[in-house]
Amino acid sequence: MEKHEKSQLDGDGGGTPKDIANRMKSRGLQELKFYCQMCEKQCRDQNGLKQHATSESHMRQMKIFTSNADNDDDD
Repeated sequence: MEKHEKSQLDGDGGGTPKDIANRMKSRGLQELKFYCQMCEKQCRDQNGLKQHATSESHMRQMKIFTSNADNDDDD
């Protein structure tokens, strides 16, 4: 059995979710459907955006933003 035939039988070929995600990633930026303006971060799908919104870096950005907004109200 040849090597490329084996990979298709194992499921490592072109149709696995991991392969599809890697191909999307290699194309670069996609349509800006899922984008966090605060962090200027693009996510692949709704779940990615949800995961980003609960991440430590996003929470840190939100905290900085809200503290700056509070300081602007004092003027």
